[in-house]
Amino acid sequence: MLYAPLFISIVMPTYNAEKYLFWTLTSIIAQSNQCWECILVDDGSTDDTLKISRYFSKIDSRIRLSSVRPNCKGANACRNAGLSDSLSDYVMFMDADDSIAPHCIAERILILSKNPNKDLIVFNTLMVDEKGKHLRPFSVIDSSLKGLVCAFIQHEIPWQTMSPVWKKKFLEKIGAWDESYKRLQDVELNIRALFNQPAYLLVEGEIDSYYRLTKLSEEKKLNALYGFTLLLKNHYLRFLTDSYWKKQEDELIESFVILIERNLKFYIDGFDQPVPDWELFFIETLRGISMAEDDVSHLIGILAIFNNDE
Repeated sequence: MLYAPLFISIVMPTYNAEKYLFWTLTSIIAQSNQCWECILVDDGSTDDTLKISRYFSKIDSRIRLSSVRPNCKGANACRNAGLSDSLSDYVMFMDADDSIAPHCIAERILILSKNPNKDLIVFNTLMVDEKGKHLRPFSVIDSSLKGLVCAFIQHEIPWQTMSPVWKKKFLEKIGAWDESYKRLQDVELNIRALFNQPAYLLVEGEIDSYYRLTKLSEEKKLNALYGFTLLLKNHYLRFLTDSYWKKQEDELIESFVILIERNLKFYIDGFDQPVPDWELFFIETLRGISMAEDDVSHLIGILAIFNNDE
């Protein structure tokens, strides 16, 4: 395969994605700028996902199945395998039910060519429903580094997985995707990336990508429940003991408090039955970040009320 000096590697994990994958890959082939490669990394699909992937790899050699770690476990393991297998200095990530507009790659390459020193450049993504109806775009309220960090911690998501183009070396430097996360994976990556104070650019322009909102399965809900708590466990002390971020302590603590409240509300509103293992993990995490024992006891009381109601 021959590529222009500047092209983009698109990395896509797949798992039982036959419903939308044909449409997703068609949107990539339809790009007005053909300077791209697409790396598909399957996670053990049992439907026709691999059949569709192989079909597209035959009709376009830039679409290929990753040869790295063929037996991945989870979307982040797939993303890391695809990242390792990518040939470009710039990488973007898509899910198998999303799509990109025909001008997406052309616009991104143009902006990349003018901003070679940026570690990530963020473009504009629109949410759509399961039938493709347009809903609303992701939006940035505060574009400062602190504002973006606080937004991700509070789960006021300013952009989606496929919105950024990443400099591959930067991703590798920060450890790429954390494979312990089964949900909130892009939230964790962006928090960790911003913690490292990257050179970034937020592009004001047309929508160039479409994120499909789908109903969460019970398994995904459970993974999200643990994901919220993992964010608290992994990042609270990291930020508040860092010399740079310590200066933003008040705003960060407020954001983490909102995260705790969101985690608890997600549990109470989203689950019909108690999840004792998560409750233990949640309380251990709160004590691990040195939350005041009176506050921990208050939250334990809320959990007890929830359990009794059930």
